[in-house]
Amino acid sequence: MKIIISNETIDDIREIYRHIKKDSEKYAKVTVNNIYSSIYLLDKMPYIGRYIPEISDDKFRKIIFKNYRIGYNVSSDSNIIYIRFVIHSKRDLSNFFSKFYSWLFFLKSK
Repeated sequence: MKIIISNETIDDIREIYRHIKKDSEKYAKVTVNNIYSSIYLLDKMPYIGRYIPEISDDKFRKIIFKNYRIGYNVSSDSNIIYIRFVIHSKRDLSNFFSKFYSWLFFLKSK
């Protein structure tokens, strides 16, 4: 199974690293490595994640690493996993998901 991490998700992870690095570079590296380990665990168990309640589309799932929600979906033929976002649970999720809905609508209209 192939895993594709969106550019926006890579930016999310970089921002997580920069934020944590202000206090501890070592912990920033450990956290980012564990986020990637969680993502690559999906290669063996793609349907381990729960549905995302804020998204009305049941194709989207999430796994959790500590305080981070990793959002993804599996392609219809189950060959590709798309990692859509990594977000800290303390962020304003309603604002985040309203932007995410707009992005989904844009993708579906293409």
